[in-house]
Amino acid sequence: IYLNRVKLIKNTSQNVGLDHVHCLVGDSAEQHFHQKFDKILIDAPCSGLGVLRRRSDLRWKKTPEDIANLTETQYLLLQKAAVSLKSGGELVYSTCSIDLEENDQVIKHFLENYANFKLVNASERIPGSWVDEKGFIRTFPHLHDVDGSFAALFRKQ
Repeated sequence: IYLNRVKLIKNTSQNVGLDHVHCLVGDSAEQHFHQKFDKILIDAPCSGLGVLRRRSDLRWKKTPEDIANLTETQYLLLQKAAVSLKSGGELVYSTCSIDLEENDQVIKHFLENYANFKLVNASERIPGSWVDEKGFIRTFPHLHDVDGSFAALFRKQ
């Protein structure tokens, strides 16, 4: 929903040779897309608990109710993406949180309700040291010297 973030995605995509990336600005929780996509990236709104070393103020601003509201929005975004993705397409769900409720539980709920989506082990795409035993990307400041984050890759059958 933020134009500056879309510009960052476009610039990064072009810098790595992906000139065919098409970005849309808008709140996908509120919109219905009339086209199907080959790939979708959900940069989900989250608690930001993975960036506490840079934003220590967050620890005092988040409540359990905030997390519950965020997980509802995160699941809604996955639902919207599920219907907007072509068969054989890939979906990445990403947060800057290390919270299991925002990550593992949202993914578990999604997979229970969308049997036509299969989890792809992220080690097929990135270094194995960032991939956990479930095939999710998980980074931690004390292990990887980057912000804490989470990502899951799915393929639609």
